[in-house]
Amino acid sequence: MKYAKVVLGLPVDELFDYSIPENLSGGCSVGCRVGVSFGRRNLIGYVVGVSLKTKIKKIKPISRLIDVNPILDSNFLQLTKAVSDYYCSSWGQAIEAALPVGVRKGLAVGGVVGGGAVKTVPRVIGQLSGETRDSSPDPTPPRLPLVRGGFLTSPARGEGIVGEAYSERIDVVLAQNKSVLILAPEIRQCVELFNLIKAKYPDKIIELTYRKLKVKEELAVWEKAVNGCIDILIGTRAAVFSPLPNLGLIIIDREDSYGYKEEQAPYYQAPEVGRMRARLEGIPLILSSRVPSLDMYYGLREKKYSSIMIGQLSGKTRDFSPHLTPPHLPLVRGGFLASPTRGEEIAEKYSPIGPTREDLSRARITLVDLKQYGKKKSGMLFSPVLEDKLNKAISAGKKALIFINRKGYARFAHCQKCGFALSCDKCSSRLVFHFEEKKLVCSSCGFKKDLLKICPSCNAQYIKYSGFGIEKAVSQLNLYFPQAKIVRLDKEHQDIPPDFQIIVATEKIFHSVVQPRFDLSAVIDLDSVLNMVDFRNNEKLYRLLDELRSLTKEELIIQTRIPEQYQNKEFLNLELNKLFDRELKERKELELPPYTHLTHINLRGKNLERTKSAALGLYEKLKGLSEEFEIFEPVESIPSKLRGNFRFHILLKAKNQLKLSKFLKKQLKKTRYSGVILTVEVDPE
Repeated sequence: MKYAKVVLGLPVDELFDYSIPENLSGGCSVGCRVGVSFGRRNLIGYVVGVSLKTKIKKIKPISRLIDVNPILDSNFLQLTKAVSDYYCSSWGQAIEAALPVGVRKGLAVGGVVGGGAVKTVPRVIGQLSGETRDSSPDPTPPRLPLVRGGFLTSPARGEGIVGEAYSERIDVVLAQNKSVLILAPEIRQCVELFNLIKAKYPDKIIELTYRKLKVKEELAVWEKAVNGCIDILIGTRAAVFSPLPNLGLIIIDREDSYGYKEEQAPYYQAPEVGRMRARLEGIPLILSSRVPSLDMYYGLREKKYSSIMIGQLSGKTRDFSPHLTPPHLPLVRGGFLASPTRGEEIAEKYSPIGPTREDLSRARITLVDLKQYGKKKSGMLFSPVLEDKLNKAISAGKKALIFINRKGYARFAHCQKCGFALSCDKCSSRLVFHFEEKKLVCSSCGFKKDLLKICPSCNAQYIKYSGFGIEKAVSQLNLYFPQAKIVRLDKEHQDIPPDFQIIVATEKIFHSVVQPRFDLSAVIDLDSVLNMVDFRNNEKLYRLLDELRSLTKEELIIQTRIPEQYQNKEFLNLELNKLFDRELKERKELELPPYTHLTHINLRGKNLERTKSAALGLYEKLKGLSEEFEIFEPVESIPSKLRGNFRFHILLKAKNQLKLSKFLKKQLKKTRYSGVILTVEVDPE
């Protein structure tokens, strides 16, 4: 009798033994999907091992075999196991996060043959032993190449980078009959990238995949990948798991983007999973960003990565490290597929990201102190200085950008009589007034409510809308400059007419397919970045300003009420290497990432007291169990209530994330609280 070791898409990190009926013993192998009975439910499981022995006395049989031949190969299983170990999730959860909806639902996987029948294509699947080798990130990862430069942020950038920086590497990989995987953080960017690469490689099989595709469409692309029928695959974060059997190169565009963060267990970061996969399969990895994230900058500084610098707007490549030309691609060392050539040392040179000659010729930064205009104009959106400069720019036929990363018209609604502030019925967040919709909208959960004329607390008949958002900024600009062509750019309005004079934009300006340059740019509410409770505030601030300055030809204006925060030479010149070095020094002193790893244990429940009690109880249970980890008392999450659930989290800090995840899996295995849901999030944003 044979026994299958099955994992399930549940938050239970165990292998479950099921007997393999005699009539299925020839087809049930590692990598197959099976139907199993689990309690009172019938679930789909994934076979990760086959054994001739079991310790279970009353064992259930597999109820059905979904795949005659395996569909999950050893690389896929090892990668998902590594994700499970690092991100403190069950193996089954990691597998299901990596699979298309159709595969998780049990739909047939294969190729369409004559007559419309579905035939599963046989593949050679490596067997996993009972104990899986640890393939998660080690403390000293091998050197990986980082490409600095925009990627398809404008036609000029896209042509330059695809034509010069990436295509030579893609050409070499394709010449070896291997495939290329390219990730982008958003669907819109994936589509634009697909069109550009399709035009460059018209004779190659290029596919596009993302979770919002129809179930059968997504499954069809996945089948092509499984069967080795794709040359270049482009997709969003989940595509990092795509089962390309002969993968030769991974490219991750905008590696610093928040779009790569998975919002459900196992809460993975696609660039980190890309690094895991590159190590496992011994292939090159290119991480692209106009400005590296601080973690990536740290890797560059410590010589863990090589750096290739690309001209930001001209499309001309400028490489400050020794040029790596085909067929000598930058390689990941330490992979499982090592060969003599993979062991070669690559001459590398650290390339600082401080100001180059081209950088110094970019826009100057001007600070405008709003405090000088007094308290009467505390709600001022546009200072007299900015108004004057906008007026001169319009008169001279120049183009301007107003950056305000706030949605709606007013940030909150409140009663002037009793002070009652209107908040979401399901969250602790205040409701934002959206003038265009004539609705009050929750920024956390999207809940919408009709406008109120009477205060629900004291029945007063006047509700005041305070604060400002992008709609209010557009409205005021139309009053100040009625003759100007003013355009709004945000999630709801993404078209940019060529004859615009002023664009009022949220962060969507950085993700726009066509990204214009401006003679004058201004940041309306920069101080709010520093007011957030986040140790990454400074990093976000520097990166934001560098992005804005890269779009600006002449002058970048910063309106602020705390000018003393910005009045230093390094900041005004945006010398990122010095600013990042200073930030790394502070983080090292405070033992924050990238020198340590942070993990949240999140607890949520409908009852406030029960959820708070569970958080305190769990903290008391964990705090004295290990001296290797620092465990902090539970605090309310932000927002403290979301979609009807009260939320708390316990912060943990560790030098070694694998050890922490192993510790938490052991301690939380039998931890249950009635009415409270517990999840673990590694490297929280």
